[in-house]
Amino acid sequence: MKLRTKITLISISIVVFTAIVFISLSVYNIKEKGKQDIATYKTEETQRIKNYLKEFTDVAYETIESNYKNSQDIVFLEKYYGKGLKDIAKIAEAILLENDELIKKGKISTKEAKRRAFEAIRDIRFDNGVGYVWLCSIDLPYPMVVLNPVRPELEGKPFNPEEGGNIIGTNKNLMQAAVEICNENGDGFIDYKWRKQTKDGYVEDVRKLSYVRKFDKWDIIIGTGVYIDDAIEDAKQRCITDIRKMIYADGTGYFYIFTNEAPFPKMIMSAVDANKEEQYMDDSSYNCAMGIGKNLFVAFADVCNAEGAGYVDYLWKKPQTDGTFLPNVPKMSYGKLFEPWGWITGTGLYMDSISIKIAEKEEQIVSQIRSLIWKLVWASLFVVILGLVLSFFFAKSICDPIGELIKTIKGVDLNGLSTTKVSLKGTQEIKELGGIFNDMLVSLHDSVEMLKHTTSEKEKIESELNVAREIQMSIIPKIFPAFPERAEFDVFGKVESAKAVGGDLFDFLFIDEDNLCFTIGDVSGKGVPASLFMAVTSTLVRAKVIKGASVSEIVSGINKALCYDNDLSMFVTLFMAIFNIRTGEMEFCNAGHNPPYIIRNQKDIIKLEDRHGLPVAIFEDQIYDSGKIKLNPSDTIVLYTDGVTEADNIKKELFEEKRLEAVLADSVMLSPKGITDAIYKEVHAFAGDAEQSDDITVLILNYRGNIQ
Repeated sequence: MKLRTKITLISISIVVFTAIVFISLSVYNIKEKGKQDIATYKTEETQRIKNYLKEFTDVAYETIESNYKNSQDIVFLEKYYGKGLKDIAKIAEAILLENDELIKKGKISTKEAKRRAFEAIRDIRFDNGVGYVWLCSIDLPYPMVVLNPVRPELEGKPFNPEEGGNIIGTNKNLMQAAVEICNENGDGFIDYKWRKQTKDGYVEDVRKLSYVRKFDKWDIIIGTGVYIDDAIEDAKQRCITDIRKMIYADGTGYFYIFTNEAPFPKMIMSAVDANKEEQYMDDSSYNCAMGIGKNLFVAFADVCNAEGAGYVDYLWKKPQTDGTFLPNVPKMSYGKLFEPWGWITGTGLYMDSISIKIAEKEEQIVSQIRSLIWKLVWASLFVVILGLVLSFFFAKSICDPIGELIKTIKGVDLNGLSTTKVSLKGTQEIKELGGIFNDMLVSLHDSVEMLKHTTSEKEKIESELNVAREIQMSIIPKIFPAFPERAEFDVFGKVESAKAVGGDLFDFLFIDEDNLCFTIGDVSGKGVPASLFMAVTSTLVRAKVIKGASVSEIVSGINKALCYDNDLSMFVTLFMAIFNIRTGEMEFCNAGHNPPYIIRNQKDIIKLEDRHGLPVAIFEDQIYDSGKIKLNPSDTIVLYTDGVTEADNIKKELFEEKRLEAVLADSVMLSPKGITDAIYKEVHAFAGDAEQSDDITVLILNYRGNIQ
């Protein structure tokens, strides 16, 4: 194919390819922006609905809380029930006054008047028969019980404190307090405990609030009261009544109240279906929550019992304007637990409006893509035609002079670059091109000769480095599982050198049947010197680890040996441990190395901060200490070199310990190999295109326990 044809085809191909790429990128960008818009809309709209539900529920919750507090507030109860109690006391007082008038007129005796008045008062009942009126004398210290409809055995006797009626917060009894309040103020309220009559019998020591007033003409106290638990029931009914009226969102938003009891909650109030009230919500039709068919009300109870409040998503029928229901419409509800009563109040909203809006946005995206494609197709077609014309003339202007030059240089002998010359003929442009070609031949000849020499030297060095790397890696354990016959633990390690050879090391070996020694180290520097020092250190580790020797003795011995003839002043950060696989006891020594991490019980991550001396090979007379710790079954110890935490990216940011701790937190359930792979993956992802600046080494041991 001629150059002219190639230029034309290439020009057209570039235009077409550019158009395709531009269209593809544009379509991709529109789709991605649409996805982001949809995701943002969905997130924001969902959050808006959540906030909306929470705000409404908080209003209902505050209604319950306010009524509850009022039911416990004596001051409120005095105001709320005071008028009714006073009216009842006035009725009793009117009966006493009526009979007192009969005495004054001489129509009946005092004894008969009192008998008639007391019997009439005995019949006064209110609050479904629980409420009544009682009378006592004003004698102190123990007033006499004149009338008590529910405990007639007390009548005609001084009121003994042992009979009950102790005033809340004092040592006084009911009758004493009533006399003192009336003597001082004429009337008042008292808060005490008293027997309550129910359909199942009597309940002792029920808290009660009574109103008392003095009838001076006969020197008696009139008293009547309300039980506090009745006030609580009144408060509950007020809550139900008020919350039942809270309807919003065109009738689709309403509230419900149910208990948090197990196995199935009981409906207290349903604003849309009163037939469900006082029913346990165990029907299979409620198995529509959490996307797994869980009972809606059980799901609510679980969330609220655990968190106090929360959201539940489920499928529910939605009422339509024609009176029908649309089944299985996504809905979200928010509920909040009121612990004193064990009530959960909540409300929900349908989420199908989000799906409808998303479908509209997706249709808009498709429409934009169609319009863009047609516009770009027509524009590309115009550019292709224009490019054909321009490329034809452009190719002709280039190809004709080059054709003449080609004929001239076809006879060039490529095997004699130093002697070959192109004859400079033709136009000025061709002559300049021929001169450049001649200079290129000379440079090419020199470069070829230099390349031959450089290639030979490089191949020699690479061969030596490969041998060195093979020798170095033969020292590092690389067969895993290392001890397949030992079920008590699992160990895995990996080294990734920054150079062809590196200075990081790790090793592990059994000292005896029960004790495993493992170590990790990092030699200062990189390359061949570091690898040689690493090899010496690895050899010393194996030589010094003997049965009966402590970790501190072994590390001290390695330090002394490495200091000898250390002319390059190299050193090694080293962590060594002797681990009893039967008991989990571990003795360790950290000689200036990065602190390991221990994953406790597959969840808690603990940094082993103990340091026992400087890196080895610095001071010959350095004596190293050691520490002890116990690993429990399922615990994992993670050792690493600073190539992990000091790995940097193109911004020169370091990986640091916090990122390593995050990787460990996400990998607590993995095996040693799984955790190692996760660490390397995150380090490489963080570093990106940055060149590895240091060796990366990880050694991880998981203790399974003494498995028989």
